[in-house]
Amino acid sequence: MRSKVKKGAERDALRVLKRSFRDTIAVEPVGVAERLGVQVREAEFDENILGGLFLKPEADPEIVLNRRHSFVRRRLTCAFEIGHYVHMSAKVNEYRRVDLYDEVGGELWSPTPSS
Repeated sequence: MRSKVKKGAERDALRVLKRSFRDTIAVEPVGVAERLGVQVREAEFDENILGGLFLKPEADPEIVLNRRHSFVRRRLTCAFEIGHYVHMSAKVNEYRRVDLYDEVGGELWSPTPSS
């Protein structure tokens, strides 16, 4: 029996496919975000900030990436934030989260997101 988390992730992935793709599967996260109606931009943050997701009523959703990070890191962060967008946009109208990188443990973590 699959876990609730795995079922939810699969459901969210299918929602992305249905909303954003026709005949091909895109592998560029920024393009995927834009097809979903999410603006992606870059800003200069401290090194430990990977990026964030911001949803506000009556405003386009927005993913912000840290321009100090490598291209590959920004792509991964964008993909990560798309997952949060798909999951949260089905539940709430307002949401924000900032993802941080713990240099000591080398792990991705997020403070408790506000909604």
